[in-house]
Amino acid sequence: MQSWSCFLVRSDMPGFERVRSELKMGMRASAAAELNFNQVFVPASHLIGKERQGWALNRATLNYSRIPVAAMAVGIARSACEISAAFCSQHSLGGKRLLDFQHVQLTLADMIASTRAIRAMTWQAASQWVPRQGMSAASKFYCTDVAMDVCEKAMDLLANQSLNQQQGVEKLFRDARLTQIFEGTNQINRLSLIEDMQEQFLTLARQPKE
Repeated sequence: MQSWSCFLVRSDMPGFERVRSELKMGMRASAAAELNFNQVFVPASHLIGKERQGWALNRATLNYSRIPVAAMAVGIARSACEISAAFCSQHSLGGKRLLDFQHVQLTLADMIASTRAIRAMTWQAASQWVPRQGMSAASKFYCTDVAMDVCEKAMDLLANQSLNQQQGVEKLFRDARLTQIFEGTNQINRLSLIEDMQEQFLTLARQPKE
């Protein structure tokens, strides 16, 4: 990775080809395509940054881009909460509103509290003038994992209706799953957090044992 260089390839360069657009599980409004590079010549003027410093540039970019992914997760979780609350308020079971069942109330409470917690975490990460790797990575993996959990709870509350596309929950479920994968999988982000804390760990290791 230390030998990486970052450079620009324009779509009108000879040898560049977009093979096909992928049909993804979620976030289909955001295009993803397979690209083919056949003897594409990249001039030195297309180098971004300095030679062999592409990895540092990549890490710095991820520090910024992971926070918006956390924000996406907050939006997905909030939508799941709103859809679930409306559904449980409007539908009944045995002549009793779903919202009047205690276990439904407990589930909704957990969903709402979790969503508020990841919103606060995202705001904290976004408030940094220059985001650090640890905070960006932590907000990305934690917020997206929580959003996935909130969506699963929404699927449970809506039961068989959750599979109905008109309800919107199944789309949120699919979109939330993708947030756990891009901008580095959540496993990679967990490792990034630990990597960022190495200096703290070394300080702890030097402290005398009690």
